[in-house]
Amino acid sequence: MNIIINNPYRQLGVYSNSPIKERVANHNRLKAFLKVGKHVDFPLDLSQYLTPIDRTSESVAQAEASLALSNEQIKYAQFWFMKATPLDDIAFNHLFAGNMGEAINIWMKKDSASSLQNRIVCALIQEDYSNAIACAELLYTQYAVQFVLAIVGKEDNTLSESIALSFIDVLCEEIASDVILPLITNDTWKSHVVEKSVKPLIEQIQSVIEIAKSSRGKGATARYNAGVKLMKDTAGLLQQLKVFSSETDLQYQMIADKLGLEILQCGIDYFNEADEPDAAYKAMQLQSYAMTVVVSKTVKDRCKENVDILKQVIKNLPPLEIFAEDKAIKEELRKFHDEFYSFKGCKDALFNCVPFIVSIKSKLGIQNKYYIEISTLIANILLGFVIETFNSHVNDELKNMLQKNEKETLVSLMWMLRFCWNIIVNIERLDTSKEFQTNRLSPNENAIRKFIAQLDPQFDIKDIRNIAIRSIKGYLVEPFLQQYVNTWYSQQRAILMTVISGFSVNPFQNYSTSRDIYAEMGVRIPPTQGFMSEWEHEDFIDLRTEEDYYNECKEIYAKKELSNHAYNNYIEKYPEGKYLKEVQSFKDTLKYESYLYEKYKETISSCKDYIKRYPNGWYLSSIKNRLDDLIFKQYKSAHNLEEYIVQYPNGRNVSKADDLLFEQYKLTNRLKDYLAHFPKGRNAHEAENLLKKKNDSVMWIVLIFIAILFFLVLYSLYKTVLLM
Repeated sequence: MNIIINNPYRQLGVYSNSPIKERVANHNRLKAFLKVGKHVDFPLDLSQYLTPIDRTSESVAQAEASLALSNEQIKYAQFWFMKATPLDDIAFNHLFAGNMGEAINIWMKKDSASSLQNRIVCALIQEDYSNAIACAELLYTQYAVQFVLAIVGKEDNTLSESIALSFIDVLCEEIASDVILPLITNDTWKSHVVEKSVKPLIEQIQSVIEIAKSSRGKGATARYNAGVKLMKDTAGLLQQLKVFSSETDLQYQMIADKLGLEILQCGIDYFNEADEPDAAYKAMQLQSYAMTVVVSKTVKDRCKENVDILKQVIKNLPPLEIFAEDKAIKEELRKFHDEFYSFKGCKDALFNCVPFIVSIKSKLGIQNKYYIEISTLIANILLGFVIETFNSHVNDELKNMLQKNEKETLVSLMWMLRFCWNIIVNIERLDTSKEFQTNRLSPNENAIRKFIAQLDPQFDIKDIRNIAIRSIKGYLVEPFLQQYVNTWYSQQRAILMTVISGFSVNPFQNYSTSRDIYAEMGVRIPPTQGFMSEWEHEDFIDLRTEEDYYNECKEIYAKKELSNHAYNNYIEKYPEGKYLKEVQSFKDTLKYESYLYEKYKETISSCKDYIKRYPNGWYLSSIKNRLDDLIFKQYKSAHNLEEYIVQYPNGRNVSKADDLLFEQYKLTNRLKDYLAHFPKGRNAHEAENLLKKKNDSVMWIVLIFIAILFFLVLYSLYKTVLLM
């Protein structure tokens, strides 16, 4: 303790009850020695227990001045040794010899003002505060008068009554009130410590609260920082306050509620003004802490209400890592709904959301609940627009509109259907919830599908999730429709008007839902064949992630496919992608394999060399085909295709060789020779047919010749008979 180490009595080398003349004598001695630069030691320096003392002329003079008043003498005497009895002499001999334990044992033999005081000082040096306080309670309740008399030389009731609390005050200042309080058994002392400690703590907490309040109106960051600082700066103070007071104490309740409410308000202000993705979480940190601080039920309820609201907000928040994507998607949907609620706006919103959807999918995974929820949200909004658009065209007014302007109405209707179907197909590509697919998408999709199929019987309903993805955004349906309608209109007008005029009653009056109306209209409207032609070649969203592109590259590489397409797609889409080096190495490998192919493909010997050198080469199959082509060419040039077929019966050019030989044998009228050489050749059957036809022709010629001869003979006989 500082009051012991730098005690004025220690500076002067005297006991607290030493005669004034001894104190003055030591003072003069110290001045003289210090003046000539000499060091002076006293037994009461007690350097074996305390930090060595550093005496200067100024410190010695200050020590003497500190003992000028009676109350100051008492204050410092409470923390220094005194010698008043023969037992004290014996005990100090042990103390000076370095045996404090034995000195304490001697002082414990008989209680007196001096023995208790000396035991207090020893206990404080040893940091045995419990024993020090126990001795102090005994000293100041039974020997206070004697103690004062020994120090100041006279009785002083005022000093005798106040020294106990003065002692406690010094302990609280040097050690800490929260350490001292549990060790005190005297109720008066306890009350004093509590009263003396609580007030400054409350004042400090109040001061920090006022500093936090000063941040109001200075922005979200200022309020958050103020709240965090308020938490940190008051945590220790509040903990100390709990030591001296309980939550049932009115003072504690008031300051705790005030503190908690300001922290709560910091959180509220921050959340209301902040744009950070983790604003709700940071605000929750403040508000949750505030709820643990406040005491009264009313204030606790208010904190709980705000915390519950924030919990619900957090529950609905996207994961922090995709906060930016979520914000961008919702901004696109807002713009679509508020500013561009049209065909083009719908499609733009969808395609503009795709990069953010892909990013979310890449970060969270395709099975992630939030990814499915945000995809379903997009799909729901777009499907709502499709349904609204469809209903705006297919309704009670359709009959009248067709009667007024058939051509324009049908063009508009077909344009709308092409658009609606494209959006539905794209919605199918989104990873939406099963509930949405079953209860919302599927019924409406089927209704529109049936309606289109009735208008265009050629409408080919393919697996729309497997439609090829196009890379260029944007398509034009209207020019095609206009061109189509010009042809269609003249042919279908009569049929159309006949069917429409056949509505003797309102066709919609018996149906309760628009879905029923779709189905009914699908029956009533006549075929408009061909207007949905090639719908599968329009634009469709691509939700493949970088991993998907990379996996495609890996798969192609593993199969040794001879195409750069997948590699180029990845490199173009992710020029700084995390798999760029690997994909580039795939591409470089293919490039090197292509180089080898070009190098070895020219001659028969080089092809054979490639096969020998690179039995696992990517172009092994191509080289083998190339080798066969070169060999075939060689045999063909040598007019020895028969040998080629014999030597390479499984060659890929055997059929070609067979065809060439067949033509040669046919031209030279040697089909029998062809059949003799190639009885199982691919043209053997045709050769047999040709020979059969040839033989049949000869036979008919012979028969005709015989018939002619027979006729001539008959004719000759006939003339002979006539001449006779």
